[in-house]
Amino acid sequence: MKDFNDEIPKYKKKKNKTVKKSNHKHEYKQCLLYVDEIEDYVLADYCISCNKVGNIYVISEKVEGSNFERGLTKQEKLKKYKNLTVKRVGKLSDKYLN
Repeated sequence: MKDFNDEIPKYKKKKNKTVKKSNHKHEYKQCLLYVDEIEDYVLADYCISCNKVGNIYVISEKVEGSNFERGLTKQEKLKKYKNLTVKRVGKLSDKYLN
């Protein structure tokens, strides 16, 4: 008779998760990103070939005479970065553009 301890595994074996790698080198370009979730613009980098969002930057300016920074309004952001293309994304945590 067989020993039952040999037939039953002691723990569930884990499957290896593979990370999907891109088949190109990401070439990032800067754009003005409109986020639907917060209904505001942020400065961001995106890949030209696959639309992957890279770094995201908050747009602000220093207040004269103090160490504080203030956020710009939507109109000020559009006026300051009028030469950049405007892209759209649903949430700030999304990794790809719509």
